Amino acid sequence: QAPGSTDRRGPSPPPHVHYPPLGEDAAGTMTEAVFGIKGKDFVIVAADRTTVFSVIKMKDDYDKIWEVEGKLFAALGQTADASNFVEFVEKNIRLHTLRTGMPLSTKAAANFTRNELAQAL
Repeated sequence: QAPGSTDRRGPSPPPHVHYPPLGEDAAGTMTEAVFGIKGKDFVIVAADRTTVFSVIKMKDDYDKIWEVEGKLFAALGQTADASNFVEFVEKNIRLHTLRTGMPLSTKAAANFTRNELAQAL
């Protein structure tokens, strides 16, 4: 097929562009991804399960979505940093619930998380 032409798979790449092979040998070139879709009465959250350090695939069964007080949190980045940050947020949200006897709303939990992240930067 000629470069630039299209078929059912989309346009073919120019001949000078090199794409890495797909599959296990390309795992080191993968990036992390989290997607969220909000509908009228539903939410879908999806994340890959791969942890990568530089070009080395460390794990392929790491869960990047946490449940915190009935809310879903997804975090990416260095594995230890993401895990520590979500645990920090989880403990503080739980502390608020214990102190006040009322759980945080989703909006309040998002605001708390956003503020803590901004202060950490």
